[in-house]
Amino acid sequence: MSEDQNNIVTLKVRVNSEFREKIVATAKENNRSMNAEIVARLEKSFEDEKPPTQYVDISKALGMIFEEIQDLKKNKEK
Repeated sequence: MSEDQNNIVTLKVRVNSEFREKIVATAKENNRSMNAEIVARLEKSFEDEKPPTQYVDISKALGMIFEEIQDLKKNKEK
């Protein structure tokens, strides 16, 4: 058994039949097993918690631009 397979555990979840059918349908649409669909959706939910790096980069850039504008204003006033 590979190391990755040793890290896989079984997780049991109880859902109503209507919810199960939604999982079945979306798994079919995405050409995945139910398990793969559930894992993909769970992984995505954790990714969504992190701010996308492009927003962090934009925020830093805007901060630098703001500082530069402030410096230019100070120099112009002198």
